[in-house]
Amino acid sequence: MTWTAETVNQTLDSYMVRRPATANGFSISPDEVEPTARRVADVMLSRRFRRGLKPSAEAQAAIAGKLRFYVRRSQPVRLAIGYAPLKNLNATERNQAEWAEAFSFHQLARLDAAVQEVYPPGLRIRVACDDALLHWVNGVPARLTREYMASLKELIARLDLDYLVERIFPVSRFMPLTHLTFSFTRARWRMQRWESDPANRSAIETMDFHAFKNLMPTPNLSELERWALARRASRRYRIFWEALELSGLPRLQRPVMALYSNERGLLRLFSLCTGNVSQPWQGEGCLRVNENGELVPFVLTQERKDAFRVHWVNGLNVAGGLFDRIRVVEPVTTGTGHQIDSTTEVESNQQEIAPALALAYPPRKE
Repeated sequence: MTWTAETVNQTLDSYMVRRPATANGFSISPDEVEPTARRVADVMLSRRFRRGLKPSAEAQAAIAGKLRFYVRRSQPVRLAIGYAPLKNLNATERNQAEWAEAFSFHQLARLDAAVQEVYPPGLRIRVACDDALLHWVNGVPARLTREYMASLKELIARLDLDYLVERIFPVSRFMPLTHLTFSFTRARWRMQRWESDPANRSAIETMDFHAFKNLMPTPNLSELERWALARRASRRYRIFWEALELSGLPRLQRPVMALYSNERGLLRLFSLCTGNVSQPWQGEGCLRVNENGELVPFVLTQERKDAFRVHWVNGLNVAGGLFDRIRVVEPVTTGTGHQIDSTTEVESNQQEIAPALALAYPPRKE
């Protein structure tokens, strides 16, 4: 099938969320705080937006407490979403926010619109880009993370979503807090004990594999040398997140914490649309033809490229002129007529280009 610019523009327009009316002057009575907070929680944890099972009762209570703080004051609910500070340069041509990020921010705008139906002040979102992790684990130059974060800010402005996304900030600004508590020393000791347990060997190997897949491009190194780098990066990753948890910094933050990765105890969201779990920085955004012949947002990752046929559609007019074309992809069929299915690829939740405030290893043993 040939996809025209007119058809694709109509599809894209249906995904874009318009700036809502303001809720100036909104106030709530004390006896409505608790039921309103529950309604907001029900929206945020609904299957339309929530990935996976509901958080534990303890995590739900923590989320409810944060929601009551804002509802009691008739303020927008602050939500912090963990984001990578860099595109996966093994899978993308440029270190710039593009269609994948645009779709992800409009999915957050849909969440905000749903919250506003039960609580007019809605959400305000802060994007936490974990540059500190990539600097320390993989030695990623600061200029690359600054470049990507600058492109995120430009994208937000061009999408007219600056009413919703109020701040994009690097996690590195909090690093002195974790160092001052000596948490890295304790984290190294705890990780050494955890890694020495044979029961954790399989989990470590999984982390090493994903660390290898997400190394910065190193064409001059042999495969053996790249595996050595990956194992070192994998261990640094575990130490970093153990130190962050020991510092208590995540618990000190007032906003509701959200992630795209499948971690316990946090608000886990679909990324580009309902049912999509691919992190936007892991590939290039496009539209995929689904089994019903509809176009849906999709991330074309490194692993998926051979399984899809790509058509470019030009002549678009979206995002304030920032984008003028997009890929439309269809699954490649084999000689027997079967499709090559790569849409259920195993995610790189361990030592990928990681989202902020994630804990990507199994619970530690005391």
